[in-house]
Amino acid sequence: MSSSEFDENQFIERLKEAVGEDSPAEFARKTGIAEDDAGLILSGDKELKGSELVRISNAYDVSVEWLLCRSERRGITGTSEADSAWL
Repeated sequence: MSSSEFDENQFIERLKEAVGEDSPAEFARKTGIAEDDAGLILSGDKELKGSELVRISNAYDVSVEWLLCRSERRGITGTSEADSAWL
């Protein structure tokens, strides 16, 4: 696999790491994502919209780049210009 290919399994692992022990209901509350969608997202059964990705990033203080396995830098200090483009 080239470095530009998306690894869905690694993304789901990072998502689970960021969310920790939060239930789908708590995940939904923190992100503003519908609870039905939250469970599907956490199980990897729903593709994310860009705006949902940014909501998760902000709610769990992780960078979008880290979630997408494009960076080893986990945390964020605010919404970057790149993240804002997804809003």
